[in-house]
Amino acid sequence: GTIIQAMAIFSTGDLSATPVVSLTSSILTSVFISAQLSHEWDASEENRQIDPAFYGFLPSSLKWRSFLLLQIFLTSTFNLVIRALSFVILSQRSTSAVMIVFGGELALYFLVKILRGDFQSWVPIYGAAGVLTSFMMRLLVKLCVDWTGCAQFRHQFDIGGAYWSLTLLLTCVIGAFAALSHGDRTLTIIMGIACAGLLVTYTLFLASINREYVATFLDARTASEYNVDRFFNATSDERKFDALAMNENLWRDIRNDVKDWLASSLPAYLEEEPPWLTDYHRSIIPEWAVDDKALLSRIRNENVEELLQERRGSVANLIGALPNA
Repeated sequence: GTIIQAMAIFSTGDLSATPVVSLTSSILTSVFISAQLSHEWDASEENRQIDPAFYGFLPSSLKWRSFLLLQIFLTSTFNLVIRALSFVILSQRSTSAVMIVFGGELALYFLVKILRGDFQSWVPIYGAAGVLTSFMMRLLVKLCVDWTGCAQFRHQFDIGGAYWSLTLLLTCVIGAFAALSHGDRTLTIIMGIACAGLLVTYTLFLASINREYVATFLDARTASEYNVDRFFNATSDERKFDALAMNENLWRDIRNDVKDWLASSLPAYLEEEPPWLTDYHRSIIPEWAVDDKALLSRIRNENVEELLQERRGSVANLIGALPNA
């Protein structure tokens, strides 16, 4: 909606109140939703308990939280303005210019993911369905980050902290290229102000968050490396199971460690039956990880088998929906 409205204003030169207010409203609505999502997810006590290494950049002071929310809002606003204006400027030249710049950026992202062995999504779906799911999730998250700058998606299971920050820099590069290629002095000044605003607000944001979380915006680990670290750094066995809930490709390098841990821990779990050991937790224990078949049969009760059947059915339905499946 923002791009369509911006293109209409740019092509007609109509700067009357109605189209300008409509465009402004579209931009502010998009960035407000993005900023609020990032704020609520980080402030969630449940998220901070489940993944304390990632969630917690917001300080406890309500005053500082409000200030940071403003910085997130401004950063997202500048990001969207630059992207939309760049798209409009390049589209005036040719469709191929848009495809080369924005399509090239997407291609670079997927190339980096593939070369680093980080293409696989965290969703435990495998085979052709897993490839399709990973592609769609990677694409949707990248587009969301490109156009909203949502800080939630800097997670290593999504775009990753380092690439999230790099995307903001690429936004400025694209904006500068679009403005300079157009040659209009006024547009170049506007783009320069927007790029400077993006860099300044993001710098202020990083300087104001809880210091130990600055690294989450610069983290270059793959999803697999992050998940392995989360397993070994877990403060409880319940949190270790969170790592097992991910796609097995994200912890294939520690299969033997997982197997040894389960072999030593499962008998005690089944005797004590801790409240967190739900049927869901039992269902994510892979069959290959338990050599003792008697122990495995105690884990796989009737409810667990039903969960596994439902999961297999969902994956089968997804595969069946694929063309020529």
